[in-house]
Amino acid sequence: MKKFYCRGKTPSSEEYFDDGEWVVGYYTCFNGLEHRIYNGYAETDCGDYYPDWESVVPETVGRYTGKEDIHYDRIFEGDIVSKVVNDKVLTGKVEYADGAFGVRFADGSGQFLCFFADDCEIIGNIYDTPEFMGN
Repeated sequence: MKKFYCRGKTPSSEEYFDDGEWVVGYYTCFNGLEHRIYNGYAETDCGDYYPDWESVVPETVGRYTGKEDIHYDRIFEGDIVSKVVNDKVLTGKVEYADGAFGVRFADGSGQFLCFFADDCEIIGNIYDTPEFMGN
């Protein structure tokens, strides 16, 4: 089984006054029902350790691309990135297609992330700040 380093958002819950937080770790889905990201180990009262995990909303799960932006922040699927090229600001969302990570721009064109990531900046993501994509 191949492990993917991912990011996902916890479900909102009025019971706990939680508006959904981002967690990073290894994604697992059990029987198509329980979606979790494992993010370390927790210690029990008797000194044993067990895997620590958070439930996540499956639609928000995005894989780590292996690239970082100019601020050394990890770039994940679903991030919105921006870059200045020839005095023009290009903004697009990071997605995975045809075996590679790329940036899809609002006009439908695209660019491989490996050519775009070195001097781009993460300005948001499609879940929290979809307005940054423009139309």
